[in-house]
Amino acid sequence: MQPNQPYGPNPNQVPNTPPQPYVQGPQPLQAPTHQPSDYDFIMSPQKAKGPGLKLPGAGSIIGRIALVVVGLIVLLMIFTILKSVFNRKPDLTPFVGIMQDQQQVILIATDAAGQTAITQDDKNIALTAKLTVNTDQKKVYNYLTGNGVKFNEKAFPTLLNARVDSRITSQLATAATNSTYDTTFRSAMQQKLTTYMQDLKQVYTANKGPVGRGILNDNYNNAEKLLKQLNQAGSQQNP
Repeated sequence: MQPNQPYGPNPNQVPNTPPQPYVQGPQPLQAPTHQPSDYDFIMSPQKAKGPGLKLPGAGSIIGRIALVVVGLIVLLMIFTILKSVFNRKPDLTPFVGIMQDQQQVILIATDAAGQTAITQDDKNIALTAKLTVNTDQKKVYNYLTGNGVKFNEKAFPTLLNARVDSRITSQLATAATNSTYDTTFRSAMQQKLTTYMQDLKQVYTANKGPVGRGILNDNYNNAEKLLKQLNQAGSQQNP
């Protein structure tokens, strides 16, 4: 039989506390989740993802080498076109016409230099013209051959004499027999020098090469000096 426990609170017993009410705190908001629907294909259509652009063979070594070769060929073609545009040579055919004009002046001067029935002034002009224009003609010839123009040496004299005026030749021959050679010589030389200088101007304007222009300019200055000397000699003989 157990002894009777004393009445009153037990000092070793934890007192029973009443349960506290549970209070739920604020919860974070969550984005509404999209529920799949049978009509999603209408409301939000998806773009079809196709394969990207890919050159044939780009992923292989042979394909890459082929692309490099094609690129080099394209660059070579562009370079060739640009080179042909910027290195295009001018038309040198008009220079042949200049040489023909010079040949006419040389023939007149040569004929006059060999005459006896001529004044010393006119003879000196003829000798100067022959030497000067002959030198200028050689410069033009060297310029043409230096730029790739080829002449047939056998046919070259015929080419030079293509513009020779047979009427001038006949007039000089007649003047040598009737004491009118000085007048005929000066008239013929003035006419052909004037034509020669006009052609030099035209070719100079059409030609853009600095070397060719330099030669044409020198030729023009020499022809202009000859024409002045010729006019001065004529004014002294016919005051």
